[in-house]
Amino acid sequence: MLILLALACSNQPDQPDQPERTGRSKRSKKGGKGGKGGKGGKGEGTEASTDGTVPIADATLAGSMRLDPGTSTVGFKGHKLTGSHEGQFNGISGTALVDRGRLVMLSGEIELASVKTDKIKLDTHLMGEDFFDVAKFPRATFETTSVEQGDGGYIITGDLDLHGVIEEVSFPATVSVGGQAVEIDAQFELDRQLWGVSYPGKPDDLIQDDVGITLELTFTAGG
Repeated sequence: MLILLALACSNQPDQPDQPERTGRSKRSKKGGKGGKGGKGGKGEGTEASTDGTVPIADATLAGSMRLDPGTSTVGFKGHKLTGSHEGQFNGISGTALVDRGRLVMLSGEIELASVKTDKIKLDTHLMGEDFFDVAKFPRATFETTSVEQGDGGYIITGDLDLHGVIEEVSFPATVSVGGQAVEIDAQFELDRQLWGVSYPGKPDDLIQDDVGITLELTFTAGG
């Protein structure tokens, strides 16, 4: 599973450069909203387990499943005083491990130079030393340490390695497992300062530390 993430928007002029983007077919969103201290919804077609793990509808499903980048999205939204910017990463990969019909592990990787926002100049700024510094830190990785049932939903916890810093993150998510696919939807926030991304922005247009993250991930057995 991929998580991560973008860690803010820069202070380029607000008029977009109208870059051409190549559209990709995405699956329809199923929900899974949450924030700091928020709660995720239960996955479709699942029932709560008694041992704290995420249940899977197909008890015969087992093995490693790969992220389908064509139907998955790792998106972000950063805010500053005068507005906000949205973006996503096109270079994403990941694995979901299923054992005896249960989801037991998620891992993922982002190529940070694949960042795409609403402005070409912002893409370049995010890749530079003020933000991701892709020359030194070309990738971000995430690996779960636990996948548990929480109050009103599921809680995914793991280590996010970004910008040369490893921090544990935990967020609510909707997990839907059935047939030959695993789908994960989540919305939450991350504090970019925890990973040493501290560019403040212009004095009259400061950038907020918290960055909104949106995950819409599909893993398939034939991926």
